Amino acid sequence: MKLNNLTNKTLRWYEPFGGWGKLNVNHDHFTVNLANSDTGLCNRLLHWEQAYLINKNNDYKYKIFVQAKDWPELSLINLPHTYVDYGTQGIEDSIFTHDYENLKFKTVFDIEKDKTYQATKLDRKKINTMFKSGNLTLEDDHYYSDFGYSPIHKKMNLHKNFKSDWDKNKFFRPLTKIKLSYSYMEDLIKEGVQNTVGIHMRRFNGVTTDDRALNSLKSKDLKKIYETISTSKTVNDNYQFYGDDVYFYVIDKMLKHNSEQNFYISHDLPDVFLQPYIKRFGDKIVDRKFFTLPLASHLQAHGHNIEDLRRKGNVFNNIIDLFALAYCPFLITHSDSTWSEFAEYYDNPNGMKPIMPINSEVSDIIEEYKNSFEVLPKLL
Repeated sequence: MKLNNLTNKTLRWYEPFGGWGKLNVNHDHFTVNLANSDTGLCNRLLHWEQAYLINKNNDYKYKIFVQAKDWPELSLINLPHTYVDYGTQGIEDSIFTHDYENLKFKTVFDIEKDKTYQATKLDRKKINTMFKSGNLTLEDDHYYSDFGYSPIHKKMNLHKNFKSDWDKNKFFRPLTKIKLSYSYMEDLIKEGVQNTVGIHMRRFNGVTTDDRALNSLKSKDLKKIYETISTSKTVNDNYQFYGDDVYFYVIDKMLKHNSEQNFYISHDLPDVFLQPYIKRFGDKIVDRKFFTLPLASHLQAHGHNIEDLRRKGNVFNNIIDLFALAYCPFLITHSDSTWSEFAEYYDNPNGMKPIMPINSEVSDIIEEYKNSFEVLPKLL
């Protein structure tokens, strides 16, 4: 594709929270560590959905651009009609301020006419007016987003026609068109979780904790570790913490109904926090570590630097963990989490995948599981 064709019409989509991490020049890694691997990946994916939807309503005439520094995951996943900007993430770009990088991103470099100008701003007022009117037609050639984060369903509810379309097609939303870059990754992960109950266990960034919550961890050592790494939290607490007793009880109940059931646990803490589950349930517990060795070998054979993918936003583990959860045929989710939301919609084309939030009554979760077991014996 010629450069002028690639940059003829663009939607320049900023990370909705102003950038999740800054590349550390001295150590060549983003400010994300094993204690806190939260890079807002699903917030970015759900924010990207709006760009895709707008582009769809303009006959896909635009190319969606995102900033390379905020999207290291694009080496392992493909977002349709989407490209990283011309930033290199190299040392020469890293020394500039975040404001400089943003200014560069919104600047249109018209090589043919030998001029530069700023793309048209899509602020919150403009984007809401578009959705309220039911008209997403764009007039200019270049736009950049400047309205922060807003879930796509809230935008779709602003106009009756969009709301109707959302109600009918929400299980075919743009995020379902995102693909892993290698079919081997998809096949391996799908096969590995095809008989599992997927559990999203959110316990760290943005999760409220107190002594009662931490005492629910089945290890005093883990409680001490949690207290130590809590300084890495970067999101205000607004999610509820669910202790080991809650998950143990649900898993025990399911195993009582089906002693062969396996469970995939997607979590946001260091892997050591799964030890109580492995100790209690043994090989019934599956997590991302089951896939890391073969996938690392495969990606290295295709020229990827695995350590680089780990340093730059924990990309390797996060992509495995998210898609493994999404491919599970039964989900126990964490309410209001975009990670759970992605898993709920990604591999669910008929909307029939059984999904139960962890804050549901346990009896309801088990009843849904029993019903699903009867209807989908091959899956569960």
